[in-house]
Amino acid sequence: MIQIKQEFDTEVINELMPYFIEDSCYTKEVMGDEFTRIMTFMPHDICVLVARNEGNVVGFIIAHKVDNRDYAYFAQVYSKTHKEFAQIGFSKLIRWCKKQGIKELRGEVERDSTALRGIKTYGFTEHSIVVSRKI
Repeated sequence: MIQIKQEFDTEVINELMPYFIEDSCYTKEVMGDEFTRIMTFMPHDICVLVARNEGNVVGFIIAHKVDNRDYAYFAQVYSKTHKEFAQIGFSKLIRWCKKQGIKELRGEVERDSTALRGIKTYGFTEHSIVVSRKI
């Protein structure tokens, strides 16, 4: 049976880090340091939800407030194909956002990807396009 709970101990970040998706110089280590710092110094500004099945991580969502904005950003989402986790996890995340007075939840996924199609099933819509150029 899957259990989903909000984690407050920074040690959980080390456990989740192998599953992080890197983006150029935004490495797993940089993300881990950033999430740990937020959990330590601004614990009300981050939500770390972890799903476990028989003690093993089967999914997680890490979202945090964005300075001077009325939205939160989900920085990492991982699921081992447990649809139940995604449904319950996003419901819990939305409850956390509402308690924080957050009006919107944003994230970044690749266009035309399985992740984009999946995230749309939870009420997300395309907001803007992120462009990049390697130099």
